[in-house]
Amino acid sequence: MNIEYIEDFIKVAEYQSLNHASKLLNISTPALSKRIKRVEEYFEVDLFYRTSRGIFLTEYGELVLSKVKIIKSDIDELKAETSKNGDATVRVGLLPSFSLYKWTEQKEALIHQRLSIKIESNTQILLDHLH
Repeated sequence: MNIEYIEDFIKVAEYQSLNHASKLLNISTPALSKRIKRVEEYFEVDLFYRTSRGIFLTEYGELVLSKVKIIKSDIDELKAETSKNGDATVRVGLLPSFSLYKWTEQKEALIHQRLSIKIESNTQILLDHLH
């Protein structure tokens, strides 16, 4: 099972919706559905039951969710510990007319992850950093 599928499983369980979770994860709903099927195949049990009102965890789904949340947290911690440079920079190319107020919401979440945002309005500067 792909480690990324753990996050997918957690999001679907939290939002009780494949559509909502797929938007948050930026993948198509059919692709997310296939990933969830792979997780269920891995554990050889149905983790969700589907209704017209949404998708809900089965008893086994609840058990798997509680355990994979711990595993996901441990993996994230390990990744942070083994990261070569504890801080990372995200460089974003924006048109000068782009409203920067959109970034205030995202900035707090990124700072919590020890990321800094560098906004470049010049394409050449952005390209220089990418190379």
